[in-house]
Amino acid sequence: MEQMSDELMSAWQLNLQSLGVNWPSGNKKIVLLALFSALNNPISQNEILKWVADHGGEYDRQARHLAADGWYIVSGNSRSTKMEVSSNLRRNQLMLVSVEKANPIWLNELQNSRKWAMSEGDWEKKLRVFEEAGRGCAICGRHFASYDKGHLDIQKPYTIDNIVPNCVECNNWAQARKLSFEFDSTILVARPIIHRPDAEEYSD
Repeated sequence: MEQMSDELMSAWQLNLQSLGVNWPSGNKKIVLLALFSALNNPISQNEILKWVADHGGEYDRQARHLAADGWYIVSGNSRSTKMEVSSNLRRNQLMLVSVEKANPIWLNELQNSRKWAMSEGDWEKKLRVFEEAGRGCAICGRHFASYDKGHLDIQKPYTIDNIVPNCVECNNWAQARKLSFEFDSTILVARPIIHRPDAEEYSD
């Protein structure tokens, strides 16, 4: 399972991370791996349940949460709203369609809500500010050839004032824990907000 997880994470880093698709943890990760093990093939809810149990997890039959995180999963249930519905699947079946493309329904909602207000020109300017100040990643400070666009406040829009350069390692760490950050613009340092009032909402 570890090799499969590494393969899936590599695909996520290459294709989906920059879009904002969340990397899951805990039981959600095991459920995603069950779907990934049958990539592009239908798998029933009971088959997912058994796969997850065989790998030490629990399945609450709520795979729509993964679709709501951006993963491209289709359903045979015509009542699904967070996933595309396929007439080729039975009502109790799901299918992970791609690890190269995000869930189109999720992506459309994301684009509509955030308006993608940040232009590439803005991003390049921000990178230059960090470079001229001798800073690298806003979290750890290390220097790299390229950086992820790290979200400061996960409850706010994806705008230039809410994005800072993050190295891949720090960005993965922050996303896995659903962390927001306080940003000190005088020294260009982002510090995690650990004790959030709504922390329970993000616990697995």
